[in-house]
Amino acid sequence: MTDILFVRPVADIDPDDTARYGGKATGLARMAAAGIPVPPAFVIGTDGYQAFRDEGGLPEALRAQAMDAIGLLERATGRRFGMGAEASPLLVSVRSGAQISMPGMMDTVLNLGITARGAQRLGHDSGNPAFALDTWLRFWRMFCDIVLDLDGDAIAETLAPELQAVREQGDDAAWQGLERAVLEAVRAEGVEDVQADPHWQLQRAIGAVFESWDSRRARAYRAHHKIDDALGTAVTVQAMVFGNFDARSGSGVAFTRNPNTGARELYGEFLLGRQGEDLVSGSATPVSITEPGAMREAHREELQAHGQRLEKLYRDAVDIEFTVEGDQLYFLQVRPAKRTAQAAVVTAVELVDDRIISPSEALRKVSVEQLKKLLRPSFESAALQAAPILVEGIGASPGHAWGVAVLDADRASERAATGERVVLLRPTTSPQDIRGMLASDAIVTARGGALSHAAVVSRALDVPCVVGCEGIEIDPAAGRFTIGGQVFEEGMALSVDGATGRIYAGHLPIEGGADAGEHIDRLLDWADDVSEANFWTADVGPADVDAALRHATAGLGVVALTDLMIGVGDLARFIEAINDLSRSPEDTTVHRRITELTKAACAPLLAKAAQSPVALRLPNLGSPRAQRMIDTWASLAPRLFLPLGLKGFYMSMLRGIAQALQESGHPRLTVLAPALGDVQELEAFCRAARSADLSSVGVMLQSPSGLFSGEAMTQTGAALWLDIREIIRTFHGYPSALSFGDEVFEDYLADGYLGYNPRTRLGPELRGVLQRLAQSPNAAQVGVECGDGTALSLIEDLYALGLRIFSLPVGAIAGARLGLGQFAAKQAAMKENV
Repeated sequence: MTDILFVRPVADIDPDDTARYGGKATGLARMAAAGIPVPPAFVIGTDGYQAFRDEGGLPEALRAQAMDAIGLLERATGRRFGMGAEASPLLVSVRSGAQISMPGMMDTVLNLGITARGAQRLGHDSGNPAFALDTWLRFWRMFCDIVLDLDGDAIAETLAPELQAVREQGDDAAWQGLERAVLEAVRAEGVEDVQADPHWQLQRAIGAVFESWDSRRARAYRAHHKIDDALGTAVTVQAMVFGNFDARSGSGVAFTRNPNTGARELYGEFLLGRQGEDLVSGSATPVSITEPGAMREAHREELQAHGQRLEKLYRDAVDIEFTVEGDQLYFLQVRPAKRTAQAAVVTAVELVDDRIISPSEALRKVSVEQLKKLLRPSFESAALQAAPILVEGIGASPGHAWGVAVLDADRASERAATGERVVLLRPTTSPQDIRGMLASDAIVTARGGALSHAAVVSRALDVPCVVGCEGIEIDPAAGRFTIGGQVFEEGMALSVDGATGRIYAGHLPIEGGADAGEHIDRLLDWADDVSEANFWTADVGPADVDAALRHATAGLGVVALTDLMIGVGDLARFIEAINDLSRSPEDTTVHRRITELTKAACAPLLAKAAQSPVALRLPNLGSPRAQRMIDTWASLAPRLFLPLGLKGFYMSMLRGIAQALQESGHPRLTVLAPALGDVQELEAFCRAARSADLSSVGVMLQSPSGLFSGEAMTQTGAALWLDIREIIRTFHGYPSALSFGDEVFEDYLADGYLGYNPRTRLGPELRGVLQRLAQSPNAAQVGVECGDGTALSLIEDLYALGLRIFSLPVGAIAGARLGLGQFAAKQAAMKENV
């Protein structure tokens, strides 16, 4: 163990090794190498965390190496760690640094190294004794909270006489009395093992940061974001710089692009004369860094210039934590910026325009979930215009949601678990609130800015958030809040607009999301270029054609004739004709009725679809859907339940389709027969279609027998569509209507009964037969009808086999296009690396 080098200067580490050193330290290494001003620092790698966990404490070698590294910081700064008043004190921050950013979830200790005599020297050097006392008090509050698990504010309250003595006298005796008092106050709380020695404090702080990796809130965050618990955390120890040093100093956070909109502009907030934790905690309301006079123009220009360099280094928009101490701007941290779904799309596209990344890289900057959320619903316009604004704050994370106001994070989690929609309403949030934040539909805080804990976490969760609502007085213990003198009880319904910062009383109705904008269209076009997949849409009637064609790049299909009957209001008459046909199969008047109804149902769609391809599926009267729709289903002629049923039925529909086709002049219609299982059935259907003057036909395969005949069917020249959900159901023999969710399959898998979830992955047998079909000479004629709720992972499996044509509901197309583009780009990258 003594041969292991746990501790390294940040300037010496590999900036690409985030697994070992975490994002914080590697970011510092990149900035230092680029000549960007950063305070000196060293890092303890994740191997140090593993050793700490295995040994139940800090290994002796790690302790010794950390002390040696402190010497490096002393030489770099000209300060001394733990010395008396004869030297300027070196104070350090002790911060976590995991491979994946977890905003606010891990512990940090600041100002470590301050002693009574060091504080005196700090006050003398700065000419600001109040700053020195504030620094000392901040350290002990935080050290008590984080390391000793005590209430730091309560400890500070017990020191009132000693603090007053320091303010009034400021001599060595007063300072020594204050230091003795804090140690006595801590011991009075039952913590005997406490020292004023910074070397002891540093070791305890390093251990506390390691321990915070396994805290309840951190585990909850990782579970929600599917982050591996085994990664562990590094610890970065960095020389402190002070935003509260004097009237010229301050602390801030800057984004190289607007994290709400993605606009190419410097965005951030600055607190004059305060340290960074004041900004993050939301205990003070900052000002925008672009506001005139917020910070010096030279520093803003330096932020802008270094930010553009960091974008090129990270190949992404970044956020930067910075401190101004006197006249010097220091960069404390950089990382890829957390952003809303809208900002993710806009940033990805514009990074391509700026020639920083390629279109394939842009696809990886946006998740499928982000795209879905960007297309999510918003408040109905009419209801919004009529609704009075209850209170207004700072819009910190866009989105629209409503729910009952809950003033406690644990209660929010409990009420959300019962199915209630919840708005978490808090004075401010902290990492201890994470359970409630994860469960809430929206988050509102009375204090804080757009970069407070509540805002940062909400953006990461993409949950609507409003902060800085200073018009709200919140009493969590009493379960009530007050606005403008009016008292409201917990449980009141609120509607939250996270973009405008407005909060409305009551439940505002929500309407569907807007169509994709230009940036989304470009991103999805790039995805299609990479995947070379074609997307059709099925859930469409005449009124929906324009919207459907904006989402589906290839055509309309597979459209059910039954749905068209419903769309024109003729389903009841169609079912009546089926009943009459069942009783009198040769009645030509019934045949004509079916033809007329079919023509009337198809004509509006074909006229509206113009030149776009349409795949139209005939009804399958043997299906569970038909059984639910037709009250007299059990008494129908049995022959009607077979795929081609009665000739008078399918021929009548074919004639009606042909007539609608002729009148509309639509050139690209394919008629599909449902549930065929043998090539002879398909050949018979082709002959029937030709006799009705329909030249383009195909089949909807819905059973294993049809699937095994699929390769032979493609040789007829017919189009094949796979009803993948029905094929999986019949292949496995599951009930016709599954009324349970995926969690039932997951439990079944956990019990060891299956090796995969058939709803989300293809099994080996089904994969084999589909692969043969996908690799057949006529595979280009094969499409997959995915249906509502088909898992993206299942579509990826089908794509990997070579299938390239997919039909999905309108709302699922954008996610599938992006998902397959990402999947194809990843496959291509893997091949290049082989």
